[in-house]
Amino acid sequence: MRKRSWNLRFLATVLLTVLAIKGHAQTPDLQQHLQDHYQNKIFVLRGLYSDEFLHYDAAGVPMGAPTPGDWTVDGFVLLSDLQIRGQRVEIEAKRLLVVSRNDSFQFYADSQKKRKKADSVRIEVELGAANATDAIDAPFSSIFLTNRDTLGTLVPDYWEPCVSGGLRNDQKYPLCQSNLLPQKCRMSISIM
Repeated sequence: MRKRSWNLRFLATVLLTVLAIKGHAQTPDLQQHLQDHYQNKIFVLRGLYSDEFLHYDAAGVPMGAPTPGDWTVDGFVLLSDLQIRGQRVEIEAKRLLVVSRNDSFQFYADSQKKRKKADSVRIEVELGAANATDAIDAPFSSIFLTNRDTLGTLVPDYWEPCVSGGLRNDQKYPLCQSNLLPQKCRMSISIM
């Protein structure tokens, strides 16, 4: 009986060691995935929350009661640093203020100097037990807009025709044309 008990303990120890090694081996892959797909890219924050700290569960659902803000002040975030710490992703981001300049929408923080002064937001996302990249991509698609979403549905009703028309480059809305999404920024604003 003692031998069998010893064998079970040995087997359990080996199994836990293998699982721990496998978990640590995935961390560099996950960190690389974060850097490749999210770091130094601009996203639209679903919910347009104005808080300085946002915490999400593994499904991308906000924890607590974040405060909704304005799309021009709180909607766009540049993810500048993403780190995996234990079972969560910690994100440092800068808010990109949207202004109307030269008859179009633009980011106020359009230079490195201005971005350094932009308001910061810290975002924490709990990681689930799913496949490595799915544990990140699934909640991120609930936190940020994806290519299945439109910014026009998030803005107040009076902004919707202008924002939607501007994003489509609709000539009926010449003052709503956006330098945020056409051409240059469609590549840098990530819509997953």
